[in-house]
Amino acid sequence: MAGLSEIFEKYCQQSALIGIVLIYIVTCIFTYFAFIWRKVKIPKFPRKILLITAHPDDECMFFSPTVQAETSKGNFVYVLCLSKGDYYKIGDKRTKELIKSCSVLGIPERNIRQVDHAKLPDSPSIDWDAEVLEKEIIAIIYGLQPNKVITFDSNGVSGHINHTALYNCIQDICGKNRMPRHTRVFVLKTTSILRKYLSILDLPLAYLISKRTFVSTPLQTFYAWRAMFAHRSQLMWFRILYLMFSNYMFVNSLQEVCHHGDC
Repeated sequence: MAGLSEIFEKYCQQSALIGIVLIYIVTCIFTYFAFIWRKVKIPKFPRKILLITAHPDDECMFFSPTVQAETSKGNFVYVLCLSKGDYYKIGDKRTKELIKSCSVLGIPERNIRQVDHAKLPDSPSIDWDAEVLEKEIIAIIYGLQPNKVITFDSNGVSGHINHTALYNCIQDICGKNRMPRHTRVFVLKTTSILRKYLSILDLPLAYLISKRTFVSTPLQTFYAWRAMFAHRSQLMWFRILYLMFSNYMFVNSLQEVCHHGDC
């Protein structure tokens, strides 16, 4: 009898665990369709959105849900890429790939600004010159006068020092009161490694943590993959796995770090 009791107890525990997993999956599916079917508020006048990235392919690897959400509202999205991605000496090729990728995401070539400066190299081990970086970013912001600026947070999603340099620079600009008063600044929130590869299963957690969450529809996800395939020089096997499992291909959670009254 004791043996049967233990077997029954183990069966109940396993059933409860399976039930919890199924409930969470159903919650994810419900949340996903609630997001993609919700009514999108279209602004009366198109707004200018400036996405600041470190390398060609950042725009689709990390920010595609945000970019496509903004373009679907009729807003004008601009990309400022602070390097040519010349780590392997193929910068010219990667520039062409950036233009193709942005085109897939709905960003015309005229809305792309790319910086090629010796003190801003594509490198995971060389710190960018803060003064040069600020000068380049300020010049574009003052010239464009965007309604919204979007970039990486302090962890840079992948921890790449070029990514975190962008966050530090934007924070310095805000701290010095040099950001235009009408410009709001948002950063893409970095998730843990576990959440990063939960794919769409991360959606309920993302929404609980940030109300400024963008979710790609199946068609938008397809365009995000197409945009990444435009960066053919970067398509190693592990990036294919990234496309399949990374939550950043489906979900973006943003945090506002600078707005009216703060800078």
